[in-house]
Amino acid sequence: MELRYATIDDLETVCEMRRRQLIDEGLSPDVAIDDEMRSYFTEAFTEDDFVEYFMEDNGEVIATGAIVFFSFPSSFSDLKGINGYISNMYTDPRYRHQGIATTILQALKAEAEKRGVKKIFISASKMGKGVYERFGFADTGEWMELDI
Repeated sequence: MELRYATIDDLETVCEMRRRQLIDEGLSPDVAIDDEMRSYFTEAFTEDDFVEYFMEDNGEVIATGAIVFFSFPSSFSDLKGINGYISNMYTDPRYRHQGIATTILQALKAEAEKRGVKKIFISASKMGKGVYERFGFADTGEWMELDI
């Protein structure tokens, strides 16, 4: 298996993986969102505030995860005010429980550390909550947070 950056050339795969994630989380695909997803990810890949990883097995994308960086006003505990939001976490059901999501989280955390991020947020699904807790995220009610 190989971990690699997703790029704008992977746009259709990014959208497909996001679609699978949403359906897996119990959302009904009764609204066409393809154009909106393509627009969002096209812009995201051209900005410096978005990083997505793919895990591949023999050239097939079997898992993904992304981090979006956003700014808050500076504070005494965080001069830069940059935070990360993890999104698009998805692993193909055939590959779950093998540590792949943890590997992707480690890569996303490293991206955050490079930028001086002090806090990462995630909105966890029921399926992913245990993975994030074991990784060190704390459940705050609406979000899970990881201080780094």
